[in-house]
Amino acid sequence: MNRGAIQWLQTIRPSILCLVLLCVLLPLWGAAQTADSAQIYSVPKVVKDSSKQAAPFAFFLRPIQDSIGVFYTSWDTDSANYHHFRYVDTLNHSSGLYTPFKALGQPYAHLGVVGSASQSHLFLPRISSGFHLGIEAFTPFLWRVNDFKIIKTRNPYTKLLYVMGAKRENVLKVQHAQSFLDQTLGFQLDFNLYNHLGAYAHQHSDVKNFKAGLHYHTPSMRYRAAAYYYHNILKLQENGGIVNLNDFESNAFTNKEIIPVHLNNAQSLIKRGGVAFQQHFYLSKSPKDVSQIPDTNLTDYGAYKVKHYQKPYVEPVSHLGKLSHLFLYQRDRYRYNDKDQMSALYNGIPFYYTPDSTRFFDSITFVKIENEWRYGNGDVSDVATHPKHFNYYVGWRMVQYDYRQANLKKNVNAYALTAAMFLNLSKHLSLGGKAHYYLGNYMGGNYLLDSYLHLKWRKIHSRFGLLLSKDNAPWMMQSFASSRFTWQQTLQPIDVQKISALLKIYHTTLQLHISNIHNYSYYDIAAVPRQYADNLQHILLRIDNTMHWRHWGADVSAAYQLSSQSEVLRVPDIWGGLKLYYTNFLFKKALELEVGIENAFYTKYYADSWMPAIRAFHLQDKQKIGGYLLSDVYVNAKVGKARLFLRYDHFNTHFMG
Repeated sequence: MNRGAIQWLQTIRPSILCLVLLCVLLPLWGAAQTADSAQIYSVPKVVKDSSKQAAPFAFFLRPIQDSIGVFYTSWDTDSANYHHFRYVDTLNHSSGLYTPFKALGQPYAHLGVVGSASQSHLFLPRISSGFHLGIEAFTPFLWRVNDFKIIKTRNPYTKLLYVMGAKRENVLKVQHAQSFLDQTLGFQLDFNLYNHLGAYAHQHSDVKNFKAGLHYHTPSMRYRAAAYYYHNILKLQENGGIVNLNDFESNAFTNKEIIPVHLNNAQSLIKRGGVAFQQHFYLSKSPKDVSQIPDTNLTDYGAYKVKHYQKPYVEPVSHLGKLSHLFLYQRDRYRYNDKDQMSALYNGIPFYYTPDSTRFFDSITFVKIENEWRYGNGDVSDVATHPKHFNYYVGWRMVQYDYRQANLKKNVNAYALTAAMFLNLSKHLSLGGKAHYYLGNYMGGNYLLDSYLHLKWRKIHSRFGLLLSKDNAPWMMQSFASSRFTWQQTLQPIDVQKISALLKIYHTTLQLHISNIHNYSYYDIAAVPRQYADNLQHILLRIDNTMHWRHWGADVSAAYQLSSQSEVLRVPDIWGGLKLYYTNFLFKKALELEVGIENAFYTKYYADSWMPAIRAFHLQDKQKIGGYLLSDVYVNAKVGKARLFLRYDHFNTHFMG
């Protein structure tokens, strides 16, 4: 472990340190008690081929043929009332997906170090109807409650990962889950560490994520509750990019640390932490299980036989529904400082003509407190893989936001009506959706409607979606005041309409997204917030396919996208990815080996530039990126439950320029 990680362990609270030590000790017990997948967890039947699952959304999952039988589910319900269980992926094929850049399945443009600001090459509009701050560049590395994967397991489950790469790249992941009291009480702990020294001057990242919590249910399953604490710390040295772009194109410097950069003393610090709690109570008790009692019993008296009916009479249970309460407290802290605030990188942004200090300093604190109460028609006996014909819930949400930056303060209290429904018309057809509508002064009239129609015929799945939303423009685009930059303006709400379609046939998935955005908000070439008052359209067409022939395989992905206003929304026209690999078992199947090459390509375009002082990407007209092949080679190995991998990223750089 590097010096930064050791210093962090020495300064964290004693309670968190005890949890980390507990996670290190429990694997010694858990590794010795790992059972076969058929005995891990008693849940409703979940097939390993996700295309056979009856639950909605199941066709989004890639078929998993190898798993230790541990399941996970999301924090909130996947539809109106159901939590869907999915297998924890232990495939040798996915061993090298150790960072969010690789694991999320999206092609990201980032600043060259793990944990840096990033932006996807494939555009999809941000969908929200709450108070939005406007800082999205670090989302892959900052855990939120909606990103939680709650593990369900009978026996202790532990996962340890350590990666060491060039330029002091270190990745450490620890995950442990365990159940107690006949599986009524569960405990889970997750810890991530990313530490990476970049190739250029003043380029270093240090990211730590921590999450721990408990989940409980009564033996009758009538009451369920879960509580989690999470904390993220991201430290990043910002260099603002190289001064002369020709130094990047020529690739003439063997030692890139000597290439001049814009910023030599700038640093960003982000902290995000919070507490999430949810509880559910079923108003109806569980029906008595008499499935194990035979319907009849035959008594043989020798001369004659008597047939007894011994199935007891069970009083019907009225279905009164379920009450739910969800609580969230989250506190975000953003800090940026630079000893030299006169860098040419900052020119053009509205600023104080007489800066109030000799150094650049900016600090933002953002607090969110949310309570939501729901009533739905869920029952204790509900099974996600065999849903009822009709499910719904209605709710009431209360949210409080507190924003502070220098002398700026903003307090917002909002209320929202929430609802969701799922209609299972047949084994081939279902539809559903979620919606909420906000009341209040600042966010009054904001809404979100996300609906879908799901068709299934054998191994052919299709999904059609319609999304409508209205949301305020990000707050930082309207009000901002650091030690140097400042602006105050009123932007109009953003309206989004999106039509989507998905078709999956065996191992081929085709997606189409058509978006119309009114009042699209962005940062212009000078990094000043602007708004496009007219309609903007964007089309994204993507295909993914997996092919196998004997020991050979290929994962193919391709996307085409089109923006109607390329002067404000710039994306590559074409993106493609190709993964070729060979896999085999050696040493009497004791070793599973996979050797492959990953290739990625996207057409040239004016990618957005990063402005660290406002923590946002903005338009630029100086440099196009893309138009070249990025190739990685790798070797994955699996022995028992242990997986190892070796990667060489961008190995073709030296001979392709």
